[in-house]
Amino acid sequence: MHRLPHQPPIRFVTQILDSQEQSAKCQVSFSSKPTLAMIIEAAAQSSVYMKLTIYKEALGIKSGELVQGMLLKMSAKQRGSLHSGKMIISTSYVANYRHFFEINFEAVVDTHIVADGKINILLGDES
Repeated sequence: MHRLPHQPPIRFVTQILDSQEQSAKCQVSFSSKPTLAMIIEAAAQSSVYMKLTIYKEALGIKSGELVQGMLLKMSAKQRGSLHSGKMIISTSYVANYRHFFEINFEAVVDTHIVADGKINILLGDES
C-alpha cells in the first residue's frame, strides 16, 4: 500500500482485494463508528488502486508513478447501519475530462450495502 501517504488512523485501506484497469476493491477498517465523510475518504483512498493506464498515459503520468490527487466533490447516501470494523469498498471509473475524474463507490458490510455515492477527483496537476 505504498501508494498512500496516509498513516493510521487516517489510512483506512488495510488490504487491496482487486485492482483492475477501471475498478478496484479494497478492505477498509475503522477503529470507531465511521461517519459518511470517513467512508467517502476511504473510497477516495480505494480509488488510488484503479490502474487507469490509458487515462494516466494521456496525461503524461508514468505507470507506477505516485500521483497527487485532490477530492473536489462528493455525493453519498448512507444505506445501512454503520459500525466500527471492516467493510469492503468497490470503486469504478465513470468518466474523465483531462485531470478531472468521476468515480462511483459502494461500501458493503457482509452482503449489505451501507453507503454508496460518487466522488470527483483532480488527479495530478491541471496546467
